[in-house]
Amino acid sequence: MAEFLIPPCYGDFDKSIKNLFDGYGFGEAKLKTDLPVLSQTGKNGGLQLKTSMSTRSANKRVDGNAEMTVTYKAWKFTEKVDADGMLKGTVCNEDQLVKGLKATLEGVYNPETYHKSMSVRTAYKRPYFHHTGTVEF
Repeated sequence: MAEFLIPPCYGDFDKSIKNLFDGYGFGEAKLKTDLPVLSQTGKNGGLQLKTSMSTRSANKRVDGNAEMTVTYKAWKFTEKVDADGMLKGTVCNEDQLVKGLKATLEGVYNPETYHKSMSVRTAYKRPYFHHTGTVEF
């Protein structure tokens, strides 16, 4: 049986170009750390910690964030907090419910403005078919 290619998602072709030039210039500094913590559950689970900090001399502001990712079997839990206090949590499952389906539940909370939002994103990939959908609450 022949292997079929899944078509790409055309929405993020320019993402790698944006990431290449994002935030670098005269009077700017960035620091990123990535710490994979060994897990006792073997290859089915793990914990990863990431932090980043950036500063710009033009506006004299220091930005930073911390991210923790826990992986257990097909589930991925991510929690991220930034210097402004915004908290973002994500639960992701891939190929567990239906083969080719990736479902993501994301919640955002800003304690300064008491703004809360939630969204459900799905992506379904099969041979000759790629569909994405987003529902925001």
